[in-house]
Amino acid sequence: MKIKRIAAICKSQKKAELWTRPDHRGEVAAQYILAGRAVYRMQGMPVMEAEHLLGLFDIPGKDRDDWQLENRLADDTLCNLADTENGEREADLPNIIIQWHGESYRPVITCRGLAVVNTEYFSPLDTSDGHFAIMERVNAAGKVYLAAKVGLILQAAIFPEEIPEGMQQEISRTFGGIGND
Repeated sequence: MKIKRIAAICKSQKKAELWTRPDHRGEVAAQYILAGRAVYRMQGMPVMEAEHLLGLFDIPGKDRDDWQLENRLADDTLCNLADTENGEREADLPNIIIQWHGESYRPVITCRGLAVVNTEYFSPLDTSDGHFAIMERVNAAGKVYLAAKVGLILQAAIFPEEIPEGMQQEISRTFGGIGND
């Protein structure tokens, strides 16, 4: 995991949540950072509190009062942070990038239709070992999210966005007439 990339996402919003997932004894099994529309697993780190993230992110003391920090338990209704889940399937991510209002998005074809993910949410993932997979999962509310894995180990849960109306119109205008008629 690339902490500096997670820090950049959090810095843009001056907000970070530290999620803790307890084991069956109530001890810390894993911790995660919620950064925007993604939850990243912290590995190789000591047990932390949200306030420790400011030091980890190199936030100067004078800027720390501007941040919103929260400690909370991992929310299994929002996303399952287990390494595997019954019914998960490989996500369909076409190999294209959409530039829209200065941001880059990757389309995702899900069981609920087309969605997009801001490419910055993929940037903290360490894909250097080549065993990288993006799986599609559905939460308790029926919302699709992506489980990013290295090997079989969950690294992040990423929440796609609905395609903004203006982007939908531009895609239709640009690609609507393409075909082999």
